[in-house]
Amino acid sequence: MNKCKIILPTLRLSPFIKYYWVLDINITGCRVKQNIPNGSIEVVIQRSTSILMNGSKLPHSYICGQFLLPVQLVSQQRVNVITIIFHSHGAKPFFSFPLDKISNERIDINNIEDNAWRKICKVIEQEQDDNNAINKIEEFLISRLLHLNELNFNRMKKAVQTITNNHEQSINSIAGLTCLGYRQFNRIFTDCIGVSPKEFVKVVRFQRYLDFLYSSSNHKYGQNAVNSGYYDQSHQIKDFKLFTGSSVHNYIKTNCPYSEYFRHHCIFQTDISKIVNIKDYQCLCSLNLNRDM
Repeated sequence: MNKCKIILPTLRLSPFIKYYWVLDINITGCRVKQNIPNGSIEVVIQRSTSILMNGSKLPHSYICGQFLLPVQLVSQQRVNVITIIFHSHGAKPFFSFPLDKISNERIDINNIEDNAWRKICKVIEQEQDDNNAINKIEEFLISRLLHLNELNFNRMKKAVQTITNNHEQSINSIAGLTCLGYRQFNRIFTDCIGVSPKEFVKVVRFQRYLDFLYSSSNHKYGQNAVNSGYYDQSHQIKDFKLFTGSSVHNYIKTNCPYSEYFRHHCIFQTDISKIVNIKDYQCLCSLNLNRDM
């Protein structure tokens, strides 16, 4: 039976994890899904191997860094994955390397110098019970918080919240809010978030524009561009083409302009057809929100 579940993290991990996405579907033929920059780092653990990128099979388990370009993924036969989706500022405490080293990459877990990550992913690849798998993931993640750099975590959380809530703030002013000089802020932000502050602002601005498209019945492209923080519509058109590979008009013909960054909470509504591309995945999704908090 096809299933798609969104599982919330426990309270201890909620500052770091948006949610876990469990997908198990059987596909007839091939389905192509376009991934666009969404401001998050993800860990994908496949319990089957039928997802291709650029014609090659993706690893059983991999880290998806911050992407600044669109990527097409091709799914075949059975897709059975658990994905850990981090908040933009939430991934760094669980990895020892600078996160900008994996930007625009999907890195095989076996290729990082972290035996603990390799072990837990191997366990989850073999665990077919979803709740057991999530519990084991959470036990592992909580154990990684022993060495949390709370100062930098809180600084980056503040920076991300400011960029999210106020598109008129300059990078210099955001650095000041974190009590860091511009150069030091830029270095720490890039290390912890996976892209530079300027690049992250571009992604958030793009996601804000998607959110306006999603929530507006009348697509007033020019006004939405200004409201999203673009200088003008030509600025928006350039970024939209960069992040999706197409124009706004062509994109919304085949895709729901849903912002994963601004509206991930809407995944928990009952009208999931507005969020999940049913044509691509050919499955109706049932939600599981029964997590002990």
